[in-house]
Amino acid sequence: MTPDKATVLEPTPAEMRAIMEAISTFAVEVREGILTSRASTTKGAETVARGLAETSPSPAGLDDLLATLHEAAGVGFNQLHPGFFGYVPPVGLPIAAVADFLGAILSRYVGLWWPSPALVQLEWNALRWVADAFGYPAQARGTFTSGGSLASFAGVVAARYAILGSNHAQGRVYLTDQTHHSIERALHVAGFEPASTSVVPTNDSLEMNVGALERRIRDDRQAGERPFLVIANAGTINTGAVDPIASIVHVAHREGLWVHVDGHMVASSS
Repeated sequence: MTPDKATVLEPTPAEMRAIMEAISTFAVEVREGILTSRASTTKGAETVARGLAETSPSPAGLDDLLATLHEAAGVGFNQLHPGFFGYVPPVGLPIAAVADFLGAILSRYVGLWWPSPALVQLEWNALRWVADAFGYPAQARGTFTSGGSLASFAGVVAARYAILGSNHAQGRVYLTDQTHHSIERALHVAGFEPASTSVVPTNDSLEMNVGALERRIRDDRQAGERPFLVIANAGTINTGAVDPIASIVHVAHREGLWVHVDGHMVASSS
């Protein structure tokens, strides 16, 4: 018995091909229009946004949906434009979009080895290649994340678990006023109060003062606190400041602290 079309959620193979052809055409047109577009189109953006407000979904064909998407994407900031230099969102590499699509269409669970061992191996290959490229040792481990904020959160939680275990009420974190705000959010979500953060002074080059770091750690221990994490910057968003990472790691490891090196776009922990 052939199911009624109204009850079928999955498109037929022919419908799927038509959808993909339309989306492929749309994607190519977006890329072709970059150089003739503007880096920022704010005039009339609020009017367009208000015009697209809906109280309930309205049935629409794919062509209409793509037209709406084109209109909505036509205002605001255009990170794809070569003249756009604000913020740090990804710039929409076509090959990355294709990879995202393939991952979504396969929709396999790779959070554990056994459900998809071969796919997990492919992911591990890529992680190992990245680790080798940066000279990380064979025992280095990692995971791909959706962005810097989630990477920072993962690093903070890893440090909390490794150094403090289940008792982190008195854990102390050391960073500078140049540290990206995503670290503060990560600490908050990980259960640390703002008072647990110690802002270490910087020098004229906006680098962390390692001597001040040592004194802060010593004073906090004497006060009954438990130092456990240092955030070292490897190129900040606003100024590009780079902390003396080797010196920070030396002090932190000598004192039994975890170091999270944050370039925001690339974050790693040890």
